[in-house]
Amino acid sequence: MFALVAVHLITQISAQRRDAETRELVARYCAAIEKRSGTRWRVTRWAQESDIAANGDTSAKIDFTLAVEADHVDFVSFTDRVNWDWPARHRSRVRVRVEAVDANERSHVRSTVVWLSATTMKVLVHLDEPLARGSVCRVRATVDWPAKCAPLMKAARADELLASFGSDVEEIAQRVTLPAGFHVRVEPVGVGQGMGEYSAVTGLDASGRTSVRLVARAVPAYRKVGVRLDVV
Repeated sequence: MFALVAVHLITQISAQRRDAETRELVARYCAAIEKRSGTRWRVTRWAQESDIAANGDTSAKIDFTLAVEADHVDFVSFTDRVNWDWPARHRSRVRVRVEAVDANERSHVRSTVVWLSATTMKVLVHLDEPLARGSVCRVRATVDWPAKCAPLMKAARADELLASFGSDVEEIAQRVTLPAGFHVRVEPVGVGQGMGEYSAVTGLDASGRTSVRLVARAVPAYRKVGVRLDVV
């Protein structure tokens, strides 16, 4: 019996190792294409809704629109990150579900998740058919990230939820929802000089949970925009 269990564990570990190697190869080839050709698309609008649980687990719904600026694009990508020394043991518990809808309303759900560092994840969305120059594509994804905001929820340490892109973005919208009875002081990050108008609103939703919403327009390239949350 012990031998069977040992064989099963060895087989499982080998399969996980092969899967990780495959993801790394896919990421390497995609990175080579991006390096050779440059960024061939740009995000025009980005919306992210983050629901934070009392233990710090975070579920985010991401919805963004991009414009194609090359003759054809076979894949697109986005990144997400955590702002503390997050334990690598949780990595296998991160769940990403992707649905991309192009101009013809066709759905594409294949994706590859790779880790650029211990705290930064990149999601490659593989398109069934290339997108042509001038196309507009909408990508929707859900990211379930265990303990992502644990220091904020358990240790009352300030945290920041930010977004940044390599080209100008027409609009960035961030919504953060916290457990009932949990209150924070909110400070907009990256807004103001050199960009368009913005608004930051804090209130209670229908369930009595604190809800924070930031909308920023005409955001310059590489500007980190979002909110800083500090426990009251």
